[in-house]
Amino acid sequence: MKKKITIIDYGAGNILSLEKAIKYIGYKAIISSSYNIISKSDLLFLPGVGAFPQAMNSLKKLNLIEGLKKELQNNKKILGICLGMQLLCKIGTEIKVSKGLSVIDAKVEKLKQIKKIRLPHIGFNKLHKYKAGILLKNIDPQSYFYFNHTYAVKKISNGNVVFTKYGEKFVSLYENKNIFATQFHPEKSQLAGLEVIKNFIES
Repeated sequence: MKKKITIIDYGAGNILSLEKAIKYIGYKAIISSSYNIISKSDLLFLPGVGAFPQAMNSLKKLNLIEGLKKELQNNKKILGICLGMQLLCKIGTEIKVSKGLSVIDAKVEKLKQIKKIRLPHIGFNKLHKYKAGILLKNIDPQSYFYFNHTYAVKKISNGNVVFTKYGEKFVSLYENKNIFATQFHPEKSQLAGLEVIKNFIES
């Protein structure tokens, strides 16, 4: 049976590049902001670039916040990407303190401004000392992934947590039951990134 895959469109995502990546590995995704379609999907992608409070406001205007929470509490699988990962968290601190979707018990904070370390963190970087888990199955530990962000989660108390270092350590990948998230953009991370997307879809 084919899996119904939906990319959630709330006006803040790298949606077309993600859709192309999914198509490249042999699957088809629907792009939608309709809760009716989201509720009938097997897998959800929550991409995103931009600021946390504006993104949450967009989800609110689309009447998606409570519906998304309900689906995730009922064990629907989701992969949050970049800002999408941050929105899954409890609190964001960009521009102002804002509530997120609260399915990951974590706070999103600005990376430290350290001498010779420029913000935002843009470019390819590695993941450190991880257990392969589901998303990183069959992926070379020396692989690089593409990042573009200023804010990140610095600690999470549960689940499989993978870190990256850019001046300081931050969470670059998270998985716990049906909740999956990457601070990096797998759709822009070449073959390793495509493998992450494939592992999520086929898990």
